[in-house]
Amino acid sequence: MTTTDVGKTFCDACVRSYFWNSLYWEGDFDRSLLANGTQCVDCCSRCEDICDVDDEKCLKCSDDGEELGTLDVKRGWWRATKDSLKVYECPFDRSCRGGTSTATSAKCFRGHLGALCGACRKEYDYDVARNRCAPCRSFQDMSARSGIVFLLVFLVVALVSWFYALLFRGNLWTLAFFLVKDHAKQDGMGAGTQLRALEDATTAIEDNEDKEEDERDVQDRDVGEQVRKQRRGFRRSVLTKLKIIIAAWQIASSTGTALLQVRFPPVFQKVTHIFGILGIFFLDVGSFKCLFGWSYFEKMLFVTLAPAGVAAGGVGAYWLVQRGRGKLETDADRRRVWTNIKYATLLFLYVILPSISTYVITYFSCARFDRGNKKDLKVIAAELSIKCTSKRYRRWAVYAAVMIAIWPVGATLATAVLLWSNRAKLNPTVLAPVDNDMARNDDDDVDGFQRERRRHANAMGELAKLKVRANDASIAGLEFLFEDFEPRCYMFPIFEVVRRLFLSSVLAVFYPGSLQQVVVGLLGAMLSYVVYVYYEAYIEDDDDVVAIVASGQLVLIYFAALAVYASDISDKKRGVFRGTPFGIVLVLIFFAGFLVAVYVTLLDVFGDTSLRNMYREISMCSMRTKFRASLVGQAAGTSPPPAAGQGNQQEEEEEEEEEEEEE
Repeated sequence: MTTTDVGKTFCDACVRSYFWNSLYWEGDFDRSLLANGTQCVDCCSRCEDICDVDDEKCLKCSDDGEELGTLDVKRGWWRATKDSLKVYECPFDRSCRGGTSTATSAKCFRGHLGALCGACRKEYDYDVARNRCAPCRSFQDMSARSGIVFLLVFLVVALVSWFYALLFRGNLWTLAFFLVKDHAKQDGMGAGTQLRALEDATTAIEDNEDKEEDERDVQDRDVGEQVRKQRRGFRRSVLTKLKIIIAAWQIASSTGTALLQVRFPPVFQKVTHIFGILGIFFLDVGSFKCLFGWSYFEKMLFVTLAPAGVAAGGVGAYWLVQRGRGKLETDADRRRVWTNIKYATLLFLYVILPSISTYVITYFSCARFDRGNKKDLKVIAAELSIKCTSKRYRRWAVYAAVMIAIWPVGATLATAVLLWSNRAKLNPTVLAPVDNDMARNDDDDVDGFQRERRRHANAMGELAKLKVRANDASIAGLEFLFEDFEPRCYMFPIFEVVRRLFLSSVLAVFYPGSLQQVVVGLLGAMLSYVVYVYYEAYIEDDDDVVAIVASGQLVLIYFAALAVYASDISDKKRGVFRGTPFGIVLVLIFFAGFLVAVYVTLLDVFGDTSLRNMYREISMCSMRTKFRASLVGQAAGTSPPPAAGQGNQQEEEEEEEEEEEEE
């Protein structure tokens, strides 16, 4: 309480845990109170109300007489000016000094600058392991580190490619089939499609060993063609699931940059940061900033132009290799090479488009920081050292707008035009028999049997369309776009692109830092989940299951973001939503789609019964090992305790023997 009249009894200082709010006294105070003879007015504010995150003590407000201009900010917190009525938590470790000074050099530790001390100085780079800016090493050391990173990536890719090639060679594939043949035989109709086809092919070879040589050659060619088709089908199935999982991981990883106001548990933040490398954030690995001295604008220039150069270089290198191998001699060879080029280009665009779009769209996402009686400080949310009111920012905004028109908008529209212009080939018209009884009845009037008949007829129609589409060589170059989806859903890739762009890029500029942003993200994830459940657009039912689970995990992650944010603003920041157990739950949700994809792939290859049989074989091996250990223990004069249930089983066997003897 503070007096309004000099010379009278007054309270000119605030007690502990409160500070003198000079801005209110000098600005928002109602001067008409003076004319009414008001003795004292409330000009003291609680220290905890100034913290950006509730239930956190950001100030050392332990003495009487604290004032706004001399508030002592704790380490790990930051405020823009001495008149700021908000103190913000810093995202980096050991970046914000705190204290009473608001000078830039005094607010941030060495190597940090900008709002929240969330940017690195010129000779510093962000260290993922320590979550802070670290000094740049020597040029030789940085080159070695970058080279090691690229070498590791190259070795991993080479190893996977080598294993992939060996796995799907005909001889090793057949060998693997024979290893699990005994298990597959016990499965009956539940065995995997690939194993059944290969078993039929192998049985055909065994039954025709006594036939003429020419007949055997014909059969061998047919078997080889069948095996190759099965291998291609399996590779396509794996690639489809991989695309679904990559899309889900990209969206989930973008929550850390799109929802800056949500403070997920640290263990989940580390996972999302690591998997952010699935996009084009590889520029943050290996000290590229230190190597080339890139600024934020130069990095944006590289991010938006380099993919075109990489794609052009890859196409040129592939063309030269094929030409050197003599694979461009005929028109058919050239068409095949050109089809492979278009497929690889679309795959490359599929992976990098969300990340490029995020980089250029978030350029227009500006974070605001309170400066008291001045206008709020506005900086780029992705680069907290660049003001959104500077001339350089406005100049580069033109370039960012052009890149938005080229990448997220232009690439999406070009894809839509390609699919729409080929709609007659992607969803061909097929003459199918019409069931007059089903045609006369509506869905509400037919019984379950008729409904199943209609569903079967629709499935047969889609199968006929798939055969027609597969034999159309004119759309082979666009196969990457539609190969996963049923003909009736030939435009579904556009929905998938828009979904990824909205949840990973556009959401970042939609009321950034607010509750509405989290709610909109949750609604977008729920809408995509409903679409996947309703349409079941994928050809394989397994892919539909993986896509639904992946969409469901995004719904749960955005719901968790809403819960974390609500906990932060409701004085429960230290509750369950910020702890390590909840972070582990989020990590499990993050990998849910991947685990389901692995399971359905194994189920498709081996079959449900075969998997159970293999598990029993492993268990039997374990039991035999324990039995041998028991024999060794008895020979040594000791015996291990019986396994759980083993004594009961032995007693039952003895009782059965006694009953047999009595009979």
